[in-house]
Amino acid sequence: MKWGCPVQKSVYECNLDNAQLTELAMLLNQTIKTDMDTVRFYVLGNNYNNRIICIGRQKTTAQMLDYVL
Repeated sequence: MKWGCPVQKSVYECNLDNAQLTELAMLLNQTIKTDMDTVRFYVLGNNYNNRIICIGRQKTTAQMLDYVL
């Protein structure tokens, strides 16, 4: 998948630079029904490893997380 690893039904982990985030946001804005749907981007910053707590299965295919959708 080009835009990340699915974590749950509608949650994706993505490692994106600013240009990729901008492109993804524009594509999603064209795709969703803006009167019904919501997409949230959580920017975790440079020290994201200290901000993520995992319980259960620890490994995902997207080990480097900058953004979680």
